[in-house]
Amino acid sequence: MIIEKSLEDIALDDIQQLVDEKVQEGKEIEYKEFLDLDKDDHKETLLGEVTSFANARGGDLIIGVPDDQGTPRHVGGIPVENLDSTIERWSNTIRRGADPKLPPSIFDIKELHVEDDRYVFVIRVKQSWYPLHRVTYNNKFYGRGPSGKFPLDTGEIQRRMLEAERFVDDLEEFRDEQVAEFEAGDTPLPVFDGPKLVLHLVPVGAFSPGQKIDRRTAGAMSKIRPRMLASRPASGGFTDNYTVDSVMVHQGVPDEGLYEYVRTFSGGMIETFTAWPFNPMDEGSAVLDVDMVREALEFTLPRQLQYLDSQDIDPPVYACISILGADGYRVGAGFTRRQQRALESPMQLPEVMIESYDADLEEVCDQLVEYLYNAGGQTGPNSQVYE
Repeated sequence: MIIEKSLEDIALDDIQQLVDEKVQEGKEIEYKEFLDLDKDDHKETLLGEVTSFANARGGDLIIGVPDDQGTPRHVGGIPVENLDSTIERWSNTIRRGADPKLPPSIFDIKELHVEDDRYVFVIRVKQSWYPLHRVTYNNKFYGRGPSGKFPLDTGEIQRRMLEAERFVDDLEEFRDEQVAEFEAGDTPLPVFDGPKLVLHLVPVGAFSPGQKIDRRTAGAMSKIRPRMLASRPASGGFTDNYTVDSVMVHQGVPDEGLYEYVRTFSGGMIETFTAWPFNPMDEGSAVLDVDMVREALEFTLPRQLQYLDSQDIDPPVYACISILGADGYRVGAGFTRRQQRALESPMQLPEVMIESYDADLEEVCDQLVEYLYNAGGQTGPNSQVYE
C-alpha cells in the first residue's frame, strides 16, 4: 500500500501528506473528487476502481480529493448528510455490483472528517484470490497498471482464469499425493495403522516458484512452530524429522506408529494428522467424535495461521480435511435428524478458504465441521437446514 498504515490508523494528516508530496495515482492509489451513486456512470466508476484493485494487488481509493492528471490538488472532502447511510450504500453497491461478489473481508471504508459536514473517504481493497471480478453494470473486467485501472482484454482474462485453474489442479494433486502416502504407509515416519483425520492448510502461493519458509522455525525447538491438531497443548518430548521438502514434529516412538504429528512443507503447506478423535467402541458403534475435532480446530488453526503470517506467506489459505481408514465409522453427534451413513475411506472433504489472517475462524470451523456431518449423512448444528 502507498499509505503504510492499517486502515484504522490512517488520519487526515496522511491524506494531506499525499497532497504535499504530490503522490501520483497508480497501481495502488486512486483519487476521486466526488462520487454520486444516483448516477449510473458514477457507480461504474466506483466498481471499476474497486474491482481493479481486487483483481491486482489491492490499493486505496480516496474520495474527496480532486486531482490534476493524477496528481492530488487539495483535501476538499465531500458533503455528507447521513454518514452511516452513505457508507452503507457504498458498501452495498460494491458487494452487489461485482461478479463474483466481493466478500466483506476484501474491502473496508473509513471516513475522515475535514470540516463541517465534509468528509474524505478511504476505501481500502485487498487483493482477491477469486479468479476475476467483473463489473456487472458494464460487463467489464479491470486490472491496474502505472496509470491506474484499465480494461482487461480477452487474452488477459483467459490467462488469469487459467492461473486460478492451475492452483485448483495443484491443490488437488497435492492432497491426492499426501492421501496416497498415508494409504500406502509411505509417510516419512510410521503412523498408526487405523482411522486417521488429516487437516491440510495450503496457501494460495504455495506452488509458486521461490515460495519458501525457514524450516528451522517449524522445528521442535521453535516457539512459533505450528501446533499439532489437538484440543490442548501437548507437553514435552517433541522430536523433529527433516526431509528434503518438509520438517515433521511429533511425540512418541516412531517405530510403534505415531498417533499424531504436524508436518510443515517448504512451500508453506501444513499437514496435521491425528488418530485421537476416533473411538472404536463395541462392534457397530465406532464413532468419529466431531466435538473433539471442533475443539482441536479451534485450538490449532489460530496458531497455524500465526505461523504462516510470521513467514510472510500471503493469504488466502485453503483448509481441507481428509478422513482415512475409517470405513464403517459413523459421525458422532448430539442429535440425529436422519439415518446416519457409515463413512468410507478415503474421503476428501471440500476446501474452505480463509481469506485473511484476521478472518472469523469460528465460521471456518463451522464449515469444516459441517462437512464432517455431511460426510456422515447428517446436517450439522450450524447448517441452515438444521436451523
